Amino acid sequence: MPRAVPTTGLRRAVHRYGIRSLLRSDTTAGLTVAAMLIPQAMAYAELGGLDPAIGLRVALVTIPVYGLLGSSRFLGVGPEPGTAVLAASIVAPIAASDPTRPAELMATLALCVGVLGVAASLLRLGVLAELLSAPVLIGYVTGVAITLVVSQLAPLTGTSFSASSVPERLLEIVDGSFTPELAATAVGAGVTATILVLRDRAPQVPGALLALGGAAGVVAVFDLDVARVGPVDGAFPVPGFPPIEADTLRTVLPGAVGVLLIGFTDNVLTARAVETDQRVALDADAEMRALGAMNIAAGLSGGFVASSSASRSATPALLGARSQVSALISWVAVVLVLLLGRDALTVIPIPALAGVVMAAGIGLLAPSSFRRLARQDNAELALALGTGGLAVVAGLLIGVGAAVLASMVLVMTRLGRPHDDFLVWSDDPPGWVSAAHGGTPDARILVFRFDAPLFFANARLYERRLRSHLEATSATEDGVVLDFEGIGSIDITASDHLDTLVLALRSEGLSVRVARANDAVRRAFERSGLQETIGATHLHPTIADAVAAARRER
Repeated sequence: MPRAVPTTGLRRAVHRYGIRSLLRSDTTAGLTVAAMLIPQAMAYAELGGLDPAIGLRVALVTIPVYGLLGSSRFLGVGPEPGTAVLAASIVAPIAASDPTRPAELMATLALCVGVLGVAASLLRLGVLAELLSAPVLIGYVTGVAITLVVSQLAPLTGTSFSASSVPERLLEIVDGSFTPELAATAVGAGVTATILVLRDRAPQVPGALLALGGAAGVVAVFDLDVARVGPVDGAFPVPGFPPIEADTLRTVLPGAVGVLLIGFTDNVLTARAVETDQRVALDADAEMRALGAMNIAAGLSGGFVASSSASRSATPALLGARSQVSALISWVAVVLVLLLGRDALTVIPIPALAGVVMAAGIGLLAPSSFRRLARQDNAELALALGTGGLAVVAGLLIGVGAAVLASMVLVMTRLGRPHDDFLVWSDDPPGWVSAAHGGTPDARILVFRFDAPLFFANARLYERRLRSHLEATSATEDGVVLDFEGIGSIDITASDHLDTLVLALRSEGLSVRVARANDAVRRAFERSGLQETIGATHLHPTIADAVAAARRER
């Protein structure tokens, strides 16, 4: 009997291709990603108010964990700007009174995200990846992008803001109290522009690494008075629990839920977007488990929240990588840089790191997505704009809550107001179709279709729409066939309403039959007593059977 192929991305690829083949195909991709990862990891640590070395530490502990547990071949894990700025916004109010605590608070938050992620994977909650709709995600990501850009204006220009919120900082810029330093601004803006140009014209070139090297060279040659990274110590992780207090846990746990939801959704969507082999199926529960384990590792090593980077995920796919071996090669490259080239990292200018984050923020802006929403649905455009605006004005954590709430409202609205129609027989091609498509209506039997699960929010609508069709089609019907093909489930509230409706229709002299109900709906009928009301002989596998039986009954 053949041995089962392992389910995780790395082990499956080793089984399929062999180590030697993987090394040949993945080495170039891995080294390219490493050239992107090193400056990004340092910059995203600065984004959270941490030592740049901590960003490298997060990369070192998360890449091997994902390689063992994740299901994607290309997902580039580690520090990521969206979750980093969200984590910073959660920690900042707690650390305001004690500036020495951000590192331990960020580690505690990562640990909470990790534990929640592993628990969610055990409960098989990978379905959460589908919780946020595209308009809500577009709006939230835009809010993150604007927050990232504004947050980096201070380090990029060598100055500081007195305010903490995005609107207040923008007001400082407008009223002239924000005064950039010329040298720092030139360096930061130059790095940002270089990355954006190379991303557009030569996306396979490690623009961040080249830009940081060039910035360090310019600062050294012209002896510019610009702050630099300084000693990169403590990058190698030393396991240990951060100080955990009950008050801190109560404060960070709600934020950890938001970080987990955003990070997990982003991971799954990114992994799906970059996968080039349709035979490779992502396992959402495995992705949740890997994200949780990564963040436990990050928290125990004194790091911060980890997720995935879209740019570091797309690069291996573009360069022909086959597996997470490319990520492990990136990991080896980072280790070698820390062992042999640490001195080179110390001279990187702080405004240059801010330029890396600034470029990432600008890259997240997607005006074309808003134009597409405007062409398709004004309501979805308004939802995206509202979510993004709230994230900017009220903060990213409230933006996460608004994103979830908006998605839930959208789902409930659409399920509560679904499409419905009455069906007629068509000879060409033969079958039951919407009355709008033509066909031959039966003057005495109405076939009613409803395209949504039947539940408390739309049960009364179901009755109203059926009554409306009965009034609009003819006053001579003596039979109703309820097509249940589009009704995947029915709750107890809807069962009660349907029970009352069936009895009312029969009292009016109408025969009621149900067609194409699935097994789950039939079991619900049995449990609620609705099958007794309808009658087992009035449940039919097809519309044709139901209509024929209704005609015989006339």
